[in-house]
Amino acid sequence: SNKFELYAAIEGSKTIEELYKVKKDTIDIYGPLVEPVSLLFDKQEVQIHVDNSFIDDLKIYNTYIMIRLGKEYLSIRGIGNILFEKLSPYMSMIKINYKDNVLSLRIDKGKYWIINLKDIITTLEKIINHE
Repeated sequence: SNKFELYAAIEGSKTIEELYKVKKDTIDIYGPLVEPVSLLFDKQEVQIHVDNSFIDDLKIYNTYIMIRLGKEYLSIRGIGNILFEKLSPYMSMIKINYKDNVLSLRIDKGKYWIINLKDIITTLEKIINHE
C-alpha cells in the first residue's frame, strides 16, 4: 500500500512547496528516486505550474506536446516578441501558432522533454505574472 500512498501524496500536492515536501520525505525514507517515481514528481510539478499559469490545455503526444494558452496571454502587449525572447533557448523545438484568436505552442519531444517542459511552463508562468 506504500506505493499507492506515495502516488496519492504526489497527485494530492497542489503547490510546488507541498510537492517538494513529499519528494524530500520520500528521499529521506527510500533514498534516491528511481526514474519512474522521479517522472511522477516531474509530471505533477508540470501540472501544478499549468494550473497556475492560465494554460487552457496541455496534451502530451508520442512525439510532441501541444499547449493552448489562455486568453490572458493575448492581453499582454507584444506577447509574440515576449514569447520569442523568453523561450529563445527552446525555439528550435517550439512552433508558436496564432489562429482564430487562440495562441498555442507545439513542442517537439526530445530525450529530456519533461525537463524542457517544466522550464517552458515555468517561463510561461513568469510571463503571465509579469516577472
